[in-house]
Amino acid sequence: MQQASQDKVISIIGGDYFYPISILLETLFSFEEPNDVQETSVQTNHIQNGYSSAICLLLVAALESFLARFAYIKTSTQGETQKDFRENFKEKHPEFIYKKELDEIYVLRDCLIHNHLLTLDYNRLTMEKLKAEKDKRSGDKKYDQCVDSVTHKTKILELNVNPIRVDRHDVKKVIKIVKETLLFLEDKYKPQIQISDLMLRLSDSQDKKLLDILDHYSS
Repeated sequence: MQQASQDKVISIIGGDYFYPISILLETLFSFEEPNDVQETSVQTNHIQNGYSSAICLLLVAALESFLARFAYIKTSTQGETQKDFRENFKEKHPEFIYKKELDEIYVLRDCLIHNHLLTLDYNRLTMEKLKAEKDKRSGDKKYDQCVDSVTHKTKILELNVNPIRVDRHDVKKVIKIVKETLLFLEDKYKPQIQISDLMLRLSDSQDKKLLDILDHYSS
């Protein structure tokens, strides 16, 4: 009796995240940008905030999945690596020019998934933020290093770390860093890590190139 052939797969979600991300992007940008939200506003509107926060979370989750694949590749060739996939990547590739920006999108991810708390005073008529104070239970060392305590934005990308202020402008910045990190990984570890040829079939039944989608919504 012929023995069944066996194969092995590593449980990396990776590119599968980009299907819901692409649909959420299409929906978010189908709405007009609210014209009553200013730079100093205490919050954006609920639709912008909800979609933008979900997209940012999924983008960093997708990147984390590829960094897990990177860690697996390194473990198989160099032995045990750090458990923190982001720190492991930065340690192995100090030449990567977006290391600080990478930290910042992870700070935003943490602010959203753990719902970091800010107490915000604001003008009820104009919705202008007057004062903000971070709850002592929120944040960590990475947060303290990356965030301006006055503006409550990250120092380089100026990502909003006030969870209810996150909007499409934060989405565009996160897309850029996720894309640059993935292209860097592809350049070093193709074909194990590869996104340039990734095609997505979305609601209109047409195949679209992932990079074209990311470029369209980050411009």
